[in-house]
Amino acid sequence: MTTTFMAPAPARVAGRREGRSRLWWVLAAGWVAHVGLRLWLYRYHTGPVANPDETGYLLAARWLAGGPGGDLTGSTFYQGAYPVLLVPIFWLTSDPVLAYRLVVVVGSTAAATAYPLGYLLLRRMGLGGRAALISAFVAGLSPALLVFSGLALTDAILPALVLAWLVAVHDLVAYGSVRAGAAAGALSAFAMAAHLRGTVVLAVCVLITVVVSFRRGLAPSRRKALMPAVAALVSAGVVAAAGKALNGALAAALYPGGGPRRSRTASWPARCCSRPWPSRTPPRPPCRTSTASATTSTAVTWPASRWPGPWPGWSCC
Repeated sequence: MTTTFMAPAPARVAGRREGRSRLWWVLAAGWVAHVGLRLWLYRYHTGPVANPDETGYLLAARWLAGGPGGDLTGSTFYQGAYPVLLVPIFWLTSDPVLAYRLVVVVGSTAAATAYPLGYLLLRRMGLGGRAALISAFVAGLSPALLVFSGLALTDAILPALVLAWLVAVHDLVAYGSVRAGAAAGALSAFAMAAHLRGTVVLAVCVLITVVVSFRRGLAPSRRKALMPAVAALVSAGVVAAAGKALNGALAAALYPGGGPRRSRTASWPARCCSRPWPSRTPPRPPCRTSTASATTSTAVTWPASRWPGPWPGWSCC
């Protein structure tokens, strides 16, 4: 008795490769279109418009880059995971207008990534290729994704972050991938370090990991199958610890007097700036004079040894 092994036809293999290559080109073209649309919509943005939130994130990023910070005592605490992504911008330039435009580029790029990530998630949910492409492209144009992508807010990166986490969780549960487990844990912990809403993502990730571990059992023959869950928990713990240390350092540097108080209006010495932004952005509120604000105004200029002159914007009054 002889057994004949049938090899895939060369034409069929070549067709699959061509189709896969064409798919990646379509995804890349759609991503570029999403980025271009966002940059065009926010072409006139030269400074923060959603205050005090944007100013809080920008001050945190500038301080992490080695520059001056400010006194945000009494304000909402703005977590540091998102400002970390903006640090290279403040290494490249000391011009506030250029820095803000680059922040818009970063946010638009991250928000546009929701399109290919949405496609991957829909395909894993069983949707057909063409339907997944169209659905993901249209969903990426939703008002929430368009509005926040042009602002210096954590909301610009959260949709793409959550979509990437969902793809990783699917691969963790469906295929038992160790890399997917590590990615799912790290992404959920990063989301927690970026925004309070990320705490829910981390809690769900830990719950899913525990359920998967319980279902696969603890028998010696199945211990290898638990490696993805272990990788998820370890990566989540490491990133969460790093995020806690980062947020602790930010709280000590930018919030020396503590977080929110009952009267936010009377306890925000760093809400406004001494120099208004260009006329196309809304005007800043009038500055208040106080001893603390005067001290902050002196402290938030760039060191002369590192930069050619004082920072021309975001200097608190």
